[in-house]
Amino acid sequence: MARHGNITEAEPATVSAPRSLLQRIGPDLLPAFAVLGCAILLIVATQVMNPGAGFSQQLAAVLVTSIFLVVASFGQGLTILLGGIDLSIGVVIGISAMMISVLTDGRDAALPWALPLTIAAGGAIGFINGVGIAFAKVPPFIMTLASGITFFGVGLGFTSGLAQEPVAPALGYLMNGYWFSVPIPVVLIFVFVIAASLFQNGTSIGRKLYAIGSSQSAAQILGLPIAAVAAAIRHPDRPVVCFTGDGDFLMTGQELATAVQYRLPIVIILLNNNSFGTIRMHQEMHYPDRTIGTDLVNPDFAALARAYGAHGETVARTDEFAPAFLRARAAGKPALIEIRMDVDAITPTRSLAELRDAARARPKRGT
Repeated sequence: MARHGNITEAEPATVSAPRSLLQRIGPDLLPAFAVLGCAILLIVATQVMNPGAGFSQQLAAVLVTSIFLVVASFGQGLTILLGGIDLSIGVVIGISAMMISVLTDGRDAALPWALPLTIAAGGAIGFINGVGIAFAKVPPFIMTLASGITFFGVGLGFTSGLAQEPVAPALGYLMNGYWFSVPIPVVLIFVFVIAASLFQNGTSIGRKLYAIGSSQSAAQILGLPIAAVAAAIRHPDRPVVCFTGDGDFLMTGQELATAVQYRLPIVIILLNNNSFGTIRMHQEMHYPDRTIGTDLVNPDFAALARAYGAHGETVARTDEFAPAFLRARAAGKPALIEIRMDVDAITPTRSLAELRDAARARPKRGT
């Protein structure tokens, strides 16, 4: 421990041990591997109990099924994270199988146009679901159930309920062939798992989706503890800057003590308009002149940061920001820049007064 004045600093955190394979996979992809593992155990058990059974045929059948299960489980997981559920997955898979069978009619020559057309048809179903959920505000359960039933009927009409022609030989080989003695379905599963893992852990969209999903409450408290402290611990070699509001910071601002304890050189840009700004904005848009519970009486955030042992500054003019930011980056410890601003400047393009005037001008219901 080191003491500087009245501030006691902890020794730098030790470097964490390398993460295990399970930690790298993540809890969201574990079900996919579990499905594959159970399939392998089932095949081995069947072979032990019935040595005469066709092992290769069993393996091929299970692996082909596993491909769809892995893809569907990952996609359904994303849907659930966004607050919905998709009941049309099975119908989309079935219709796609029927389409590719009918369109190719057992011919490889038809694949260059039949495959994109089949993918486009599945995408069109997803687009219709998305429009119904996002714009018509139909609950995901109802929308996907209705579209699944509807398009299942379309598929039956399309095929007259009859068995279809075999698929193109190239697709058959893709599901039953081998690549360097490894079944191609195994290769496809691992390629998909790697791609899904890269999306989940390697892109900002994937990390954001798995961090907060569609939860507004999670987004409100995400700033300091996750977007700043956890990010700085996970990537100590990268600069970390956290943008947060005054209301947001007041919910989890005590985590600044954690940043000081571990000497994380994060920079917190705190926009202080003495208000729960997002809530106030929606109140002005829907209930002009009737705002409630959004005004805040805030502390001196720069002084509060210094009390924690961090670097703290206050900015009131635009030309003061750049020098303050450079000093914060050079502080070598957590730093907070409090930017004091007028609550009327609620967005970069519209003010609260403009939103309020637009709401007043709208016709009232029943008139």
